[in-house]
Amino acid sequence: MAARQIYDPEGFRNIETDGRITGYQFRFKAQYYRGITLSIIRDIQINIDGESAKKEDIRKITEAAVGIFGGIDILVNNAAVFCGSKPLADLRERDLELTYQINFKAVVELCKSVIPFMRDRGGGSIINNSSGTALVTTPCLFYYGVSKAFLLGLTKSLAADYGKYNIRTNAIVTGNILTDAMRNEIAYYSKRDGTSFEDSLAELKAGTVLNEIGRPEDTAETMAFLASPAAAFFNGCFFAVDGGDTCGTVY
Repeated sequence: MAARQIYDPEGFRNIETDGRITGYQFRFKAQYYRGITLSIIRDIQINIDGESAKKEDIRKITEAAVGIFGGIDILVNNAAVFCGSKPLADLRERDLELTYQINFKAVVELCKSVIPFMRDRGGGSIINNSSGTALVTTPCLFYYGVSKAFLLGLTKSLAADYGKYNIRTNAIVTGNILTDAMRNEIAYYSKRDGTSFEDSLAELKAGTVLNEIGRPEDTAETMAFLASPAAAFFNGCFFAVDGGDTCGTVY
């Protein structure tokens, strides 16, 4: 995902620690910005194995972060699943359950888990990675789009409820970003349709407002800004990182 290539502007010093907890794979990244320590939980991958995202596992992740860094200042809700393009009537129960567990429940439980620590530290920043499908209707992306729209509603609610504790919540609305996942998708459809990767990529670009698609760094830079003291007065905001595609009908 784009957030895995977190931007490192001048003034940041980075320390990364990899770890593993049963049911989860995670990576911590500490950033030191102008003398202020920012602890980030990122790249959380929840392994369902037919079960739910459990509060106990999320609690362990939170406690591990606090144990390593002494607290949590930033939460980036970046993990999500996409169960394919299907109209509502064709969605399998497994699709619905998996999307609910990862795109809805895990996000809520993570927020519930870290907010008390942020409150005790005098504030924090929560960043939700949404999608242009939350704003522009996309055929056959019903449940994915709904899950991303949920993140925008959650962003506003958390901003209103916890702003008094100096906990800021903002959302990024991403468009077409050339991540590894998108490269794999383009390669799949290129092979299926008998076209080259380059031709398929050019066709995708031609359908965008800027005739271009984004870089992972475009998303990561926005996240780094929202996590930094430079964004201290941003709360409850949506940042479209999509080259203007939500202004048109490209989704």
